[in-house]
Amino acid sequence: MRLLARPAAALTLGLLLAFPAWAAADDTPKSDPSANKPATTEKPKDGADSKDSSTTPAAPDGAAAVASSPATPADPNPAPAPPPVEGTGASAPVDPVTPIIGERAGTFTLESGETLGRHVLGFSVGVDKSSRAPGSITVLDTDLDLAVGITDRISAFVAFTPYSHIHVDNPLELSLNPTLAGCPLVPLHGSTQPTIYHFIDCGAGTAGAAYVEDYPFASHNGGGVGTFEFGFKFNLLSQKRSSPIALSVRTDFIIPTVFGLSDLLNNEVQNGAFNFQVMVAASRRFGGTLEATLNLPVWISAEPRSNGVQLFNEAKQFRPGFGFAVFPQKRIQLISEYTGVIFFGQATQNTTFGPRDPVGAVYGLRLYPARWFVVDLGYRSEFGLNQITDRNGFVIRAGTAFVPEKKLPPPLTLECGVAVAEPSSIEATTGLPVNITTRAAASDNGPVSYSYDVSGGQIVGSGSQVRWDYTGLPAGTYTISPKASSGKLSAACPSATVTVTVAPPAPRLACSASPTTPVYAGEYVDVSASATDPKGNTLPYPVTYQWKSSGGSVEGSGARVRLNTTGMAAGDYSVTARAEGKGGAADCSAPVTIKSIEPAREIARCTFKKFSASVTNACKNPPLDGVPPRFQQYPGATLVIEATADPSETHEAASKAMNTKAKAKLTPEQLAKDRAQNVKNDLVKRLGLPDSAIETHSTVGTKGGGAANQAMTITLVPQGAKYEPKNQ
Repeated sequence: MRLLARPAAALTLGLLLAFPAWAAADDTPKSDPSANKPATTEKPKDGADSKDSSTTPAAPDGAAAVASSPATPADPNPAPAPPPVEGTGASAPVDPVTPIIGERAGTFTLESGETLGRHVLGFSVGVDKSSRAPGSITVLDTDLDLAVGITDRISAFVAFTPYSHIHVDNPLELSLNPTLAGCPLVPLHGSTQPTIYHFIDCGAGTAGAAYVEDYPFASHNGGGVGTFEFGFKFNLLSQKRSSPIALSVRTDFIIPTVFGLSDLLNNEVQNGAFNFQVMVAASRRFGGTLEATLNLPVWISAEPRSNGVQLFNEAKQFRPGFGFAVFPQKRIQLISEYTGVIFFGQATQNTTFGPRDPVGAVYGLRLYPARWFVVDLGYRSEFGLNQITDRNGFVIRAGTAFVPEKKLPPPLTLECGVAVAEPSSIEATTGLPVNITTRAAASDNGPVSYSYDVSGGQIVGSGSQVRWDYTGLPAGTYTISPKASSGKLSAACPSATVTVTVAPPAPRLACSASPTTPVYAGEYVDVSASATDPKGNTLPYPVTYQWKSSGGSVEGSGARVRLNTTGMAAGDYSVTARAEGKGGAADCSAPVTIKSIEPAREIARCTFKKFSASVTNACKNPPLDGVPPRFQQYPGATLVIEATADPSETHEAASKAMNTKAKAKLTPEQLAKDRAQNVKNDLVKRLGLPDSAIETHSTVGTKGGGAANQAMTITLVPQGAKYEPKNQ
C-alpha cells in the first residue's frame, strides 16, 4: 500500500509540471462571423432528442446551434450545440466528461444533479485510497465505470471493481485476529446465535466485537476482486431547463462476486450480500466560476450469510457529501469535497477504539489534457477517525466521453424586410396620416404577428400596415421599430424614420420687478422679462426686447434692465417690455410703486457727565441699545449724532473741580467732538452698525444752558428725507 503512494505522487507532480502550457492558452471561445442578416433560427425542441452540450467535453453551456442577428430565439428551452471541432481553441471552456462512477462529474467522488444527455457514452477508471477503524486499515480501490444516456433525463451505468487491497496496521484491534481464536463469539443482535466475531476482550465483559463496518471481513494484509454494480439515474430538475438547481435521484444495485465464509475472509473487500443504494444528488452552477454539489445517499445491505447461516448484523449507511469545483468550464479546475459515513440501524455490537463514523475531505485539481479527456488528482485527509495511524489518502481518476454527432433538422428562420413610412416627412400642423408598412415571412410559412416600438407618438392599428400618430410631438426625427414573431421565432425588423417639422410657437412673455415692495424715489428697481413658448418651455429661436416706463428711466437692454426712480413722485408706475422673434411678438409689464418719504426723527438721547466724554452704561442701555432695531427698519437710512459741551467745561475748570492737573488742555469744542465720536464708536464696534451710515456733529452750548449743554441726540434720517443738524 505504501509503495503505491510513491508512483501516485510522481504522476501528480508530472501532470502539475506539464499543465501550465495548457492553461496559458486563450480561454475565449471563437465567434461565428457568418451570421449577419436579420433573421432568427429556432433550435430543435426537447422532443427532437437534442443532445445537451453541458454534459459533453467539447461545448460550453448555452452554446447556440445556429447564430443569427439581430433576431432573438423565443424558445425558453433551447437545445445545446453539437461539439465544436477539436483545435478551435486550446483552452476554450470545457464541460466535465464522466470521470466519476460512470456519470457526470461533480467533484472527485460526488455527482452533479445533471445527467449525461441522450446517447452520450462515458467511461472512467480510478484509484482511491482511504482509511478506516478499528485496526487502522487502509483501503486501495480500483474501479472501472461505464455510463450511457438513455434520454436527456435518464442515464444507465455499470461499474466493476477489478481489485481492492487492504493493509492492516493494527490487526490486534480486530475480532478476526487469529490470536482470539479461543475466545467466545459475539451473538447476533437480539439472539443467542453467534456471529463470526470474537469478543475483542475475549469475553471479559468490557467490550463486544471489533470490526470495520463497511469492510467487515478485513483482518490482514491482502485483497481481491470487488463487486459488480449497475443502476439508473433520473433527472428531475435541470439548470439547462431554466431550473434554479439540478436535481436527480440515483439507484444502485450492488452484486457480490465472492460468496462463502472462507472466500470472504480471504477476499476481505466484500460483504458477500446483495446491497442497494438510493441517492439524491443536487448541484448548482454559478456561471463559469463555481459549481456546488450535494449528495445524500443511503446504503442498505442484506444480512451477510454463508450456507444459509447469518454471519453478523450489518449496519445501514448514510453517506452525505458536499463539494465544489472552481472554474468548472476551464481546463484546470480546483476541487474540494467533504464526505462522511454515518452507520445506523441494528448492527452487531462494535468496538472502534475511537469515533465510529469516518469523516474526510479531498482537495485537488481536475485537468483536461484534451477536450475529450480528463484527469482528477486529489489528496484525501481522514480527520474524523483520530485513532487511525495513516490519515492520508488520494484519488486519481481518468475519464472520457463520446458524444454522437446529431443530425439537426433545418433551422426555422424568420426574415423581415425594411419598414417603410409614407410620408417620411410631415408638418405637424397639417394633421395628415403617416402609414407604416412592414413585411416578414417565416420559412415554415407560419402566421406572422407584428409589434412596434416608437421613439415618440403612438401606433394606431395592428398587423403589417399601421398608422403612426404624431399628435403633440415637437419637431424632430422619430424612429419606428417593428418586431415580427411567428411561433417561437422573433425578429427585429430594420426601422423606419419620420421627420416632423413644427411651426415656431408664438412667444409668451412674463415680467417681474425686484423688489416687489414700494421703494423710495432714487432707488433702483430690477426688472426682468422671460420669454417662453405657450407650454412654458424655452423658445427654439432668439428674441429681442424693447423697454419703456411710465416714469423714471430704463437703463440697460436685453431680458434684464433697471429702472432709475430718481425724481419720481409717490405713486404707482409700470415698466413694459416687448419681445419679438421668429414666432411673433408678446408684451408684458411689471408694476412699480414709489412710496412717500418719511421725515427724520430723534430715536435716542443721553446726558454726559460734566467734563467727561465717556459713554456710560446709563447712556448705553437703553438709549444706544435701542438704535439698531429701529435703524434696520429703514434700508438706506442715515444716523445723525449731535453732541454738545457747556462753555464752562474748560481745562482750568476741570482741574479745579477734580483737584488735579489735566495732562492736556481741555476745550468745550474738543469735548463736544469727543462725545459725538465716542457714541459713533460704540454703535459701530459694539452694536455692529455700518460706519458709513453714521454722521457726527458737535457744538458748544450757550452759557447757562444747563443739562442741555451736556446732551447727545441720535436722529434717524430715512432714505430720501432731508434733515438739517442743529449743531452745525
